[in-house]
Amino acid sequence: MAQLQEALDELQDAIEDQYNSTYQVKFFEEQNGVYGYDVYAYPEMQEFYDEIIIAGQPYRIPWVMVPSTGNGNRDLIAKKMNEGKLGNETKIENTLPPPVELAKQPTDDETEVEINFGGNPHEDIHPLYAYETQGDSMKIAGKANVISYDKLPLKVCIVNVEGVSYPEVNWKEKLDSIFGVANVEIELIAPMSINANPVISDNSGSGLFSNYTSEMQDVIGEISEVADEVYYIIMMESNVDESKLGYMPRGKQFGFIYIQNVGADKRHLVKTVAHELGHGAFKLRHMKDIFDGWSHTGTDLLMEGSPDGTHLTYMEWGRIHNPEGDWDLFDDDEEGEHLLITQFFSKHEIGLNSDSTFAFVTPSGGYIKLPLDVRNVVTYFGYHEEG
Repeated sequence: MAQLQEALDELQDAIEDQYNSTYQVKFFEEQNGVYGYDVYAYPEMQEFYDEIIIAGQPYRIPWVMVPSTGNGNRDLIAKKMNEGKLGNETKIENTLPPPVELAKQPTDDETEVEINFGGNPHEDIHPLYAYETQGDSMKIAGKANVISYDKLPLKVCIVNVEGVSYPEVNWKEKLDSIFGVANVEIELIAPMSINANPVISDNSGSGLFSNYTSEMQDVIGEISEVADEVYYIIMMESNVDESKLGYMPRGKQFGFIYIQNVGADKRHLVKTVAHELGHGAFKLRHMKDIFDGWSHTGTDLLMEGSPDGTHLTYMEWGRIHNPEGDWDLFDDDEEGEHLLITQFFSKHEIGLNSDSTFAFVTPSGGYIKLPLDVRNVVTYFGYHEEG
């Protein structure tokens, strides 16, 4: 037993020595970046973002999205996190099979360089490393998790209710800039106009098998031709409940935007449309419905109630590419609403279901459901490193 413990201690020492560099290299999103970059920001999400020790200091590993093999490259900034030039002693390697050392392009800041690299097959996850050369050995100075996705088309049609006006928006450009981080490309279908009551005055449900009220169904009925795989965003004048900015049930085809409730700021309008598409097209949830005790306001997150946040986490990239693994028939109406949040409420414990099962979320956004009384479950995710 003593020999086993000694061997384990030696292994741990060897692992720690791998990260015994004299400085850290951190990876940052390039200026005006198109593809996704995500790093730990909120305590409620801490368990989903790995932290290791590099150069004796904590290091949060960011997530980076790159198009899948043959579908394009992306840039990234590598920055040396102490005084001194990031020079030839630092090697940056993309661990594609086989590993490839990346060329370093200088920037105006001598402590950083720009790198360019491509991806692997769809949904592959692999690390990107920065190494410090120490004599004949190489020590890890930085790391990023790289995930690849195929391009995903999203067809969107803007439906204008006669008499309702709003700021002019280049919808393809704006929505591409938000969902493009997960390699989604917007295909804007020709807009249409309908003659319908522009005000929603009844927010009560309309039956077990529908998430739309009778008023909403009347408006939807005015759309003469509905095409499969197209998501319709209907520009309404208002909702009598002024806290409601928009509504689109998760996994459903029609979304409602309440122009007067949103206000005159174009950024708020774009955020609301993208937020509702997140519900309808990709079944994304509000942060407060995922993370127990969520109480943040004014964040940069798309699925939180701030007026103009549009950031998508790496977990949401996975949900966007795997929306079918989630149940939506009995979602509460609030699941599809974008509200002006004035008060937060505690939710049930994450994962606990009403049918005495417990759900886990996989890195790709799918669900694993286990009996509530299961015992001795061991979970493993990605590259688990301890410092």
